[in-house]
Amino acid sequence: MHSVPTAIGRNNKTLQNQAVGDLNQRRHISGDDTRQRLPGPRNILNGTFVGFIDEYSTDRRGTDTPLNYSNRQNMAMRGGVTRKLWSGAELTVDGSFRQKHTQSGFFAPYNTLFVVPNDPVAYVASELTTAAITPRLNIDQSFNAFRLRMIAGIDVYKTRYHSDRSLFTGASPNHVYDIDQLTTAGYAQPTVTLWGNTDIAVGGRIQRNSIRARDVLDANAPGPTFSVPQGLPLDTSETQRATHLGIEHRFTPAFTVFGRMAQSFRLPNVDERVGEAPLGGVTDFNLRTQRSHDYEAGFRVRSGPFDLQSSAYRMYLVDELHLNPITFANTNLDPTLRYGVENTASYRISNSLRLKGSVSYTRAIFRSGQFAGNDVPEVARWTGSATVSWDVFPKYLTFDGTVRLAGKRFLDGDEANFGRMMVPASTTVDVRFAGEYKNLFWALTVQNVFNQLYFDYGVGNSFAGNTSISLYPLPGRTFKFKLGANFG
Repeated sequence: MHSVPTAIGRNNKTLQNQAVGDLNQRRHISGDDTRQRLPGPRNILNGTFVGFIDEYSTDRRGTDTPLNYSNRQNMAMRGGVTRKLWSGAELTVDGSFRQKHTQSGFFAPYNTLFVVPNDPVAYVASELTTAAITPRLNIDQSFNAFRLRMIAGIDVYKTRYHSDRSLFTGASPNHVYDIDQLTTAGYAQPTVTLWGNTDIAVGGRIQRNSIRARDVLDANAPGPTFSVPQGLPLDTSETQRATHLGIEHRFTPAFTVFGRMAQSFRLPNVDERVGEAPLGGVTDFNLRTQRSHDYEAGFRVRSGPFDLQSSAYRMYLVDELHLNPITFANTNLDPTLRYGVENTASYRISNSLRLKGSVSYTRAIFRSGQFAGNDVPEVARWTGSATVSWDVFPKYLTFDGTVRLAGKRFLDGDEANFGRMMVPASTTVDVRFAGEYKNLFWALTVQNVFNQLYFDYGVGNSFAGNTSISLYPLPGRTFKFKLGANFG
């Protein structure tokens, strides 16, 4: 049996410098510089190569990759103008520009037999630039018993992505990814109110997406142990449509029913298109667009200090976008179905004391394919929360206490639902004290008050009689204090 060095050290730290400037209500500029250390997972291994190792139980705060890091420099500008066209109609034209630079370094972990621990595995330096212009028209007009509210507009987004992938800092890139994407869309959603108690909303969006993607391979540049072939070039355009129909009827001021049906889509973003090449495969930028047909119906009750809303929904998804945690490639899932019930309620005991709670039941299953009928991993069937808010001394001292619950679910990668290990159910408690005095404000937050040691994401994999489980522990009890002042 081979021996594997144990993990040493810790590697979880974030430093951020941020600046925000508001020139006026319509013009903003911001920038930030963020430096993160990446701790990576805690592994549970069982097999012929390494025997049995349980890092989660023996050292949940440790790391096998003490050198991994990710840095980001982000700059964004946004501005716009609004003009009144006539009574009840105004035109808004917004424009924005954003540029993000990232640098990430990855090194070989301790628990491996194939490379030398701490040897460089990959260095990624990327730049993402996005420019947008989004004019829109807002209308709010009344005609006797009818009221018309409508938003309609055009969205134009231009995105450029450039990423150098090399073995280590300063080395020539072995892969250079370039993606140019142009998205143009037109949309409108009018809402008609009839007799003051019935809202009918009909909306639509048509969007054209054009993309050009390239991968340039330098076979002579230093590369990883398992080299990745050159990615397949992509030049394509597609048009997608989204629609919405909704109705809400207020029988009385205390009782309302509503329903909607919609067709929606989500285009793969540039990071998802690049992702990582599947093990032993080739990067394919040509991910399909995720599409969904949604249905929802529910009711609201408002009676004095008590509010309640309950709704049931059903979603039929095709080509759902998903990062495969085993192959590290972004893929499209087989058709899936999500359905459930969502409930929220609140009760105002007094002007200074309020209660709020929610509970949801969700099922996510594969509709067809090799896993038909199985649960989609990482989706808890039951979730809920309860919050009490108390204005101890209004404005000067307030208190919020929240209990959060999440049910158990299958690990990512366990589409077969073997369930050898699952993400366990968890219950956590958070509290927050806050207040204001003149132009000063402060807040003290304690998260996970009872120091529950848990995780809410994990990956399971089995191969050749070996089992590998990677868990990502969440922090125990944490404290955060904020102090600030408002000027002007």
